[in-house]
Amino acid sequence: MKTFVFIVTLFITVSNGFAQNTVSMQERIDQAMQMVQQPTPEAFLESIATLKGISEEYPDSIAPREYLAIQSMVFALVAPTAPQTEALLSSSKEMLATLEALPQMDKSDLYTMQGMYYMAVIVQNPVENGPRYYMQVTELYDKALKLNPDNALAKQMQSEFYKGMNRYLKG
Repeated sequence: MKTFVFIVTLFITVSNGFAQNTVSMQERIDQAMQMVQQPTPEAFLESIATLKGISEEYPDSIAPREYLAIQSMVFALVAPTAPQTEALLSSSKEMLATLEALPQMDKSDLYTMQGMYYMAVIVQNPVENGPRYYMQVTELYDKALKLNPDNALAKQMQSEFYKGMNRYLKG
């Protein structure tokens, strides 16, 4: 009987341990995104590394790749001169091409992310890239919002783009 009680206790302990360690992919993504509550370059890079790991763990899922691309582009927007920015933008461009090829990819989200990419490219060199990509950014955000007028990220990024362009042109 003692052996049986021991085995049942062990099973319950192990089961509880597994249950506590089983965190959904979305919960892990949420945790990675929350790492940047204090938006420092280090927090962004830690979040990006975590999202990259989740993306590798779930290669057939779109969500980790979307968040990885978004976080990488936001990093490029807030830290345009950081040494990691160029590589992150390059990997984001590749990720966007991969996502674009997926039939299940939400087009509004894709256009939003593409707009973010070109927005980040403009921030890298506004004098050269602003005139080259301005219309492309505005068209991508417009397309995203035409497909989904409730796309909060597209609305936010479009607004930030126009504010940034106004500041740049006035300043």
